[in-house]
Amino acid sequence: MYKTIALALILIFLSRFDLALTTSNDIYDIKVLKQTEESMLFEISYYYSGDHGDNAKLTAWPKPAGFWGSSIIPLVTGDHTSQLNVKLMPKAPKDVLSDSVEFFYYSDSGPPFYTKNFTFKKKWINLTGKPVTSP
Repeated sequence: MYKTIALALILIFLSRFDLALTTSNDIYDIKVLKQTEESMLFEISYYYSGDHGDNAKLTAWPKPAGFWGSSIIPLVTGDHTSQLNVKLMPKAPKDVLSDSVEFFYYSDSGPPFYTKNFTFKKKWINLTGKPVTSP
């Protein structure tokens, strides 16, 4: 009985001082808020452990890579929700099919240190730019 009480007190202590039981980086919810033929607005709920300092960022690009521009979100330690916009670049082909969007954390000093793949099929249409034509 004393062990049960001690365990309960430890759990209460951890929750009162906001010490997370899960300390790994995670994107745990992705919602599509709005989409047009050329862009998508996402709401991303994430946890950042702070393990890469104060200069870590979150961004995304659909697959296949190379046709996209995306907003960049500075990561803040803890649980947060942010919005991120992805847009088809003006020099992309007239039509581009994507089957997923890769969200990732990175810092200026290296490659992505966390990635999350979001399966989402979309036909993107370049309405305003000057598409690159294929030979």
